[in-house]
Order: sequence, then structure tokens, then C-alpha cells
Amino acid sequence: MNEKVKKLYDKLLQGVQEVFSSEKYVKFLEFSRNFRNYSFENTVLIYAQKPDATYVAGYKTWEKLGRHVKKGEKGIAIFAPLIKKYKIVNEETGEEEEITKLNGFRIVHVFDISQTEGKDIPSLVSYLETNTAEDLFQKLLKFSPVPVRYDNLPPLQNGYYSINRKEIVLSNKIKGDQLTKTLLHEIIHSIVENDAIEDKEDKRRAEIIAESVTYIVANHFGLDTSDYSFGYVAGWSGDPKRLIKWGSEIMRIANFIIDKISDIPVDEMKLAS
Repeated sequence: MNEKVKKLYDKLLQGVQEVFSSEKYVKFLEFSRNFRNYSFENTVLIYAQKPDATYVAGYKTWEKLGRHVKKGEKGIAIFAPLIKKYKIVNEETGEEEEITKLNGFRIVHVFDISQTEGKDIPSLVSYLETNTAEDLFQKLLKFSPVPVRYDNLPPLQNGYYSINRKEIVLSNKIKGDQLTKTLLHEIIHSIVENDAIEDKEDKRRAEIIAESVTYIVANHFGLDTSDYSFGYVAGWSGDPKRLIKWGSEIMRIANFIIDKISDIPVDEMKLAS
């Protein structure tokens, strides 16, 4: 095991733990509480109608948060439960009690944050404004196991790996070290992610591993992604124990990718630029 990788993992763990005790994390939690967990069926509906959705909420919720839906935006249809209240008599106590019961579903509409504008939202990450890792970016283009292309992605989406098309898509709105970090993150997804994300915990695991490995590999080659990676991992993990749980896998994958990138000759790397 590469000792430098172990030290970087320890630094990542410390940085993520510090995020949990920060004021920024408290504000992020306060914001996140406004978004309820959606059922699997509704998650599928949201993805089918707007695959790039990140935060979705109803019109009134966005208004409460100081944002409003942009004119002309089309809502995302989901199912909302119809709950009815009934009064029954408890046979044991003889007292009247009120119970709730599911009485079907109705269609409601929610909107993604990209469909709204207004007050800034709390964020755990800070975009990388530097441009110091052009060589690493060129190496990553050569190393990528799938094709890489640019597209006009929504403002909050830096890039993604398409399992179906086996390609990486990067936002044409980002540049410099943020672009390099994003490419590395999506390459890791293309290497380690399964063909299907079965549930929220699988998605959590995939994102924690991808960004943790990104931090270790990038820093190994001289690109410090702390400002972005610490908050990103904290946001997905919600608990340092998850980061510890997958620590061995994170370091194993980081070592593998570092070895592969290091083996790319400089002259071959230049030909890829």
C-alpha cells in the first residue's frame, strides 16, 4: 500500500470530520430538511422527466426558501399520497381515537432547483478557481476507458458518466482545475460503478468512493481539491463512519489509478493534447 495514499486518506477523513462541525454544514442541513425523501416510484418519475434534477420541491416550498419558479418552466409530475383521518373507538379503553389511512394518490408537480431563481442556497463545496493541472487533465483524457465529450449541461451539473452510452459528458461551463477534478471523478465512476444503482445507499457509496478517490489521486499529482472534495464527501456520507467503512476500497482503487496514470509516458501524454 502506497504510504502517500494512506496519508492522503487520513487527511481526507480529518477534513470531512471538520466539515461536520462547521457552520456551513449546519446551514446545509437546515436547507436539506426542506426536502423530503421520495419513494422509489417517484424517483423514477423524476428521472424520466428530468434526468439532471438535483433538488426538487413544490412551488410553495421554493417560495418559502426565497426562490421562485422561472416563468415557463414545466413541473415534474409525481404521486402524492391522499391521507384521510378517521375516528374509531378503542375496544380496550372505550375512548375515541383518531387514525390516519392511505386513501389513494393524486398527481402533484415539483420543480428542480435549476428551474428556480432567487436567494442563494447553502453549499458544502467551493469550486476550484485555479488552473494548475493541465498536464494531469491531458493524462486523464488518455487514461479514460470511455470517450469524453462536452455538452451544455445545467448550471449545477459539472458532468456525468452515462452507463448506457458508455461515455463521460463534461459541462462546457467549467474550466481549469474544476474541469480536471470533474473528469477524474467521472472516470472513477466509469471504472468502479456497477451497471445499476439499486437504491439510495448504493448511490451514496458510489459518490463517496468516487470523490474520495478523486481527492487522493488529484493530490498525489499535485492538485489540491480539498475545497470541493471535503464538502462533497461530507454531504453524501452524512456520517464519517461511512467513509471509514469504505476506506480500504477507496485506497485500493486510488493506488490502482495512480499506478496506471503514472505509467503514461510524457511523450505519449503530449500527443493526446
